[in-house]
Amino acid sequence: MGRSEMHGNEAGKGDSEISPDLESQTAELVGARAREEERSARRFGASRVLSAADRERILKDAREIEFPAALRGYDRAAVDRYVEKMSRLITELEMSSSPEAAVRHALDEVSDETRDILQRAHQTAEEITARSRAKADDRLQTAERESRELREAAERQAAEMRDAARDEASGVRETAARETGELRAGTEREVAELREAARSEVAERREAVDREMTELRETTARQVAEMRESAERETQQLRSATQRDTEEARASARRDAEEMIEAAETRARELARSAEAIWRERRRLIEDMRAVGEQLVAIGEAEGKRFPRFGEEGSEVAGLLRDPHSAVAAGLPREPAKLEEQANGSPEVVPG
Repeated sequence: MGRSEMHGNEAGKGDSEISPDLESQTAELVGARAREEERSARRFGASRVLSAADRERILKDAREIEFPAALRGYDRAAVDRYVEKMSRLITELEMSSSPEAAVRHALDEVSDETRDILQRAHQTAEEITARSRAKADDRLQTAERESRELREAAERQAAEMRDAARDEASGVRETAARETGELRAGTEREVAELREAARSEVAERREAVDREMTELRETTARQVAEMRESAERETQQLRSATQRDTEEARASARRDAEEMIEAAETRARELARSAEAIWRERRRLIEDMRAVGEQLVAIGEAEGKRFPRFGEEGSEVAGLLRDPHSAVAAGLPREPAKLEEQANGSPEVVPG
């Protein structure tokens, strides 16, 4: 009790001595803290406020702490560190739960007069915060309005750009269609010109081919006529030469035939003369043969009388010997006059 009263008296003395400066400093401190908390809240949202799971985890760690045992009990330094840690954790938990808890924690640590000053500073800070929030809301509304105006302007500009792009695309499409039409028309003209040129060239080539064919036909007809005339001339020449050769051959054959006839007649006369000589020789031979035959007949008859078996054969031999013309001279003419008649006759010779 005495200690708290002494602390209160000392605090009262200190507050009476530095109350104006402390009030201004506290107001500045509270305002700066409020601004910082507002900025932190806007920047991080509710990230500085611990969740229930985090608080439960921290309290569980605080409850399950174990101190190492020393020779005479717990280690004093470890206990002091734990107490300091727990105090810091509890303070952080209370301060992280809400700014009001931090203010209340700060107010609990000062005297009543300082608490009043801090409360007024807190109220002033809240008013400043409210005004700041109002200004921030105004600025936010202004920013939203400006953003809306900018968005509308951007939409209008985008619509204008879209319309301009549509108009430009339409113009480009029309230009492309016009250029395509012009190109198609130009292509059709070129194709027509090429077709006409090709038709003219084909007609010219056809006329040239017709002329060449006519000239070739005339040349061929002329050459055929010349060849026909030449063939006729050659044929006439060959016919004349053949006729001349034929006449020459006929004349030569006639001469040869006449020479052959003459030679044959000469030969026939020679043969006739030879036949006369042969006939005379034949008669002589026949007479000789008759005489010999008569001798042989006489001998045969004599022998027949001696050998009666050979009588008939002897009589046949005797008959042949009595008629020698039938056996020896059967192939010769009986009179030379016929040979002379055949030799003097003119045989018919047909010229080749």
